[in-house]
Amino acid sequence: MPRLFGLSVRQILVGGIAATALFLVGATIFVLSGLYNVSASREHLDVTTWLLEVVRRQSIRTHSLAVGTPPPVSEGALRLGAVHYELGCAGCHGAPGRPPSKIQDAMIPSPPSFAEAASAWTPRQLYWIVLNGQKYTGMPSWLAPSRRDEVWPMVAFLTRMPDLDAAAYRRMAGPAEGRPAARPALGAQTVGLQVCARCHGAPGEDPPIAIVPQLSGQNQAYLLRSLQDYAEDRRPSGYMQLIAGMLDELEMRELAAAYAGAPAPRRPAPAPATDAGILRRGEIMARRGLPEKRVPACLACHLQAHNPAFPKILGLTADYIEQQLRLFRDGTRDTPTYGSIMRAVAQRLSDDDMAAVGAYLSAMPGRTP
Repeated sequence: MPRLFGLSVRQILVGGIAATALFLVGATIFVLSGLYNVSASREHLDVTTWLLEVVRRQSIRTHSLAVGTPPPVSEGALRLGAVHYELGCAGCHGAPGRPPSKIQDAMIPSPPSFAEAASAWTPRQLYWIVLNGQKYTGMPSWLAPSRRDEVWPMVAFLTRMPDLDAAAYRRMAGPAEGRPAARPALGAQTVGLQVCARCHGAPGEDPPIAIVPQLSGQNQAYLLRSLQDYAEDRRPSGYMQLIAGMLDELEMRELAAAYAGAPAPRRPAPAPATDAGILRRGEIMARRGLPEKRVPACLACHLQAHNPAFPKILGLTADYIEQQLRLFRDGTRDTPTYGSIMRAVAQRLSDDDMAAVGAYLSAMPGRTP
């Protein structure tokens, strides 16, 4: 029988099995004994830190290989990503001109500066990190994983952030004092309205970001139901679920009343589309519908005098209208109340149909035709 270092194969196998068994027994005793200190007041052992870091980096690199090519992101979407970063991320990760919270120093591992992290990861890797979060780091996954259209604007902003100084960041994200540290208290000139105004504009004003809806003059019942749907996870949005989840019923009603009671700003109609045929098709869809596709007229339900639970859509931006129609069509926005109605309609529309009706409705300067 062949021998190695004077030991037979049998002896080597028996010795290996015995050593493995002893290691497992020792490891079990160590784990169950509670001797390893998991307190955040003490660093990991160097070998533990190294192992966790290697596993984390390789996991991100491997799983991000399945992420598709980053889509183009509009300036409005980029600004929306900046606002969300300010509200949900800057406290731990810091921002240009502002260090992170002191809580960061008491966390293990310490949250990295995203301005530095953006240089260390590719856009696809950042997308995977933002969408999925990371275990054992305090980094949460995106609140609405089905809203991947919201994640890419965050990634686009993160990749631009290293080039921003404090003033440029503030122009994109809004004032730091509007950031809610805990639950926003609502009422005139309060933090709650300031947070809403970052994206939607203050009551009576146009939104500063084109891809978000104008709320002033909107139906109060619709605004209240939307906040309730966000808070109760019936309507997905990583942006809105964060804010609505911090509101109680009274605060929701106050916000809905504040915006519904404000007059919609009167602004001049935008320049008509180059192709007048697009506006004409959009007008037909809005006023008459498309009988050949079994699509009802938009204004049959969405005029001011009709069901107050339906939103007013005249004057909303084309980008927002098209985005919401795509969400209905894809089944992402499919609440158990009225979402199923719009999903059935949107599934019968082509991208060109959505662009046409969006162009027409956005060109209507007032709330009534």
